[in-house]
Amino acid sequence: MKFQITQLKYALVLPIYIGATTILCAQNGDTRGAQVSTFKTNLTVNSTQDVESFRLNQENDQQQIIEQCLRFQPLLNKIPADVKDNMKTYFILNKALTIELSSHLKLEGMPIITISDDKISSTKSYYKFLYIKIEKNKAWVRYIFTYAKDNVKKTIPMSIEFTKNNSIWKESNYQILK
Repeated sequence: MKFQITQLKYALVLPIYIGATTILCAQNGDTRGAQVSTFKTNLTVNSTQDVESFRLNQENDQQQIIEQCLRFQPLLNKIPADVKDNMKTYFILNKALTIELSSHLKLEGMPIITISDDKISSTKSYYKFLYIKIEKNKAWVRYIFTYAKDNVKKTIPMSIEFTKNNSIWKESNYQILK
């Protein structure tokens, strides 16, 4: 069996075939004595352009799902009116998951900004995404909305399942956790 080898940074990667990925680890293109690792995957990629396209699609999907979570009506119904009225920015705590969002992103006229732990004290309300799993046309998300009411921190934990249809993610099931 003959393989075409493509160099990507510090490893040589053999084309990825359905059901298995083979990575040939070598230095400076010298494949003598190199280690071969194979693992199962559901991904079929044949070029670096495909890898970049897949990465961009994943980022776009993640961003679209996060936007859906921020404006998810059952969650918004649980937030007190005065808290919603005071929200001028969607803050996302960048802790449990590393969230990569386009810069200058706005949703319904409000900026979406990622913050770190040291900024929480000055933030009245924020979202914390605990889990985002995307597989083809299904996605699962767990996140928490935290706000202060009468100097008491309150949280609303959410779990949402999404289904993708024609490039659009829609909520198919959700649960407000206790």
